[in-house]
Parts: sequence; C-alpha cells; structure tokens
Amino acid sequence: MKTALWAGLVLIVIVLLLVALQIDDWSRDLTTNTAETDARASDPRLRPRESSHESAELSRIIRQAVEKLPGWSFRAELVDRRRRTLQYVRKTRWLGFEDDVTVRIIDLGDRRRVHVASASRVGRGDLGQNPRNIAELMTALTVELDQAP
Repeated sequence: MKTALWAGLVLIVIVLLLVALQIDDWSRDLTTNTAETDARASDPRLRPRESSHESAELSRIIRQAVEKLPGWSFRAELVDRRRRTLQYVRKTRWLGFEDDVTVRIIDLGDRRRVHVASASRVGRGDLGQNPRNIAELMTALTVELDQAP
C-alpha cells in the first residue's frame, strides 16, 4: 500500500515537472490561449515573414511545409483579391487537444507577408502551445523557402 502511494506521488511530481518545463512565459502561458505573429516578438520565429513569391506559390510552399509536420491537418483555403487564408488544425501530442491555426498571406504589391495566428479550442491558458505552434510552422516554412527557387 505504501509503495503504491509513493509511486503515485512520484508519478504526479513527474507529470507536474514535465508540464512546468513546457511553460516558457509564466505571466502569459497560464492565462492566454491565443497567439499570433508580431513584428516586435523577441523570438524571430514568432514574427511575420515576407516573401517575393506570388501568393499562389507561397500558399503551395506553406502547404508543402506543413504536410511534413506531425499532428497538423489542412482544413481549408480561402482566397480573395488581396489575401489568401489557410486554415489548419494542430493536435497536441499528449492529450490530443486541437488548436486552430490560421495562416494569412497578405499581398503587399511586390511582396507577400505571412501572418500566423493560433488559438486553443479549450482552456484559459495554453501552457505556451500556441506560440510553439507558430514557431513550428514558421521554422518549417523557412526551411521550404530556403529550398525554393
């Protein structure tokens, strides 16, 4: 009985430690369940990205990048005159929570800006998952753009 109690306590401590290690910004991650790219972000992976690729080509590159990411699934692409919007769902590894990720390609004339927003479907805090979603997508996009002609 005592051994099972200790084993349970050790398991709880390990789980809490793993959760605590996921939190990057304690003032944000426990109270916010959305994130988006921001030109002033200290992490460059959380800043919008600009490209000279045409919108349709950039959309193809983004889709190609995201196809390689585990837990991501494409939902829709919406197109209007000055913007393309790609919608994804990102399923978390541990508990299978689903986050909605929106990628906007905004036409600036000779360049396009890629802006990403991520939102949790449940909970008040995301434990930093939404910024991680954006960083994961933007890192994969950078790799694809570096390989594109």
